[in-house]
Amino acid sequence: MDRQGGITMTLRVCLGVLLLAPPAVTGQEARATILGRVTDPSGALVVGAKVQATNTATNRTAVSVTNEQGNYEIPYLLPGLYKVQVELAGFKRAVRDQIELRVSDRMSLDFALEVGDVAESVGVTGETPLLESQTASIGMIMEERRVTSLPIVGGNPFYLVRLSPGVISVDGRYAGNPIDQGAATGVIVNGTRSGSSEAMIDGTPNMTERNQLFSPP
Repeated sequence: MDRQGGITMTLRVCLGVLLLAPPAVTGQEARATILGRVTDPSGALVVGAKVQATNTATNRTAVSVTNEQGNYEIPYLLPGLYKVQVELAGFKRAVRDQIELRVSDRMSLDFALEVGDVAESVGVTGETPLLESQTASIGMIMEERRVTSLPIVGGNPFYLVRLSPGVISVDGRYAGNPIDQGAATGVIVNGTRSGSSEAMIDGTPNMTERNQLFSPP
């Protein structure tokens, strides 16, 4: 869940591995990655192109440079909406907007540059919506409008986790408690066992044993 100008909350659930591992094992990396390849109009690989990903809610930017194979990778991105642009002298700047990254996504995003002045921009629009095909993870983004508008039990924003498809609560008897330490972690996600999820705030673990530690108002 992402709230502009406020606190970013992430529910991380490990699907598969934790079904076979001891309950104490933590989940996989919850942040997302953008990766891909950059080519020129002839299809040749472009080396040394600057690739920049900007979170449109926080305006935070991460940068990568294409290697000898024309590949780039930008890891550790918080879930949310991003603008990605590629630039290199002798080519027009390529821009792709409204790229939605979810929990644990590995989004493949390729660019084909056009010859021209880098001050010119080419926006990529009208494409089929992007699907994350690198992993089997499933995630959901709760944008600011829903976070601020939806009624929240006891004012505890972690309860919004339970609006995600496949998520059910195992602590229903505590509903209404604004400091419920199981609001984010006392859930079952698509069949995972209770206690196998992790709550984070701004990318930092927010856990005490198997429960969340703090619930921001």
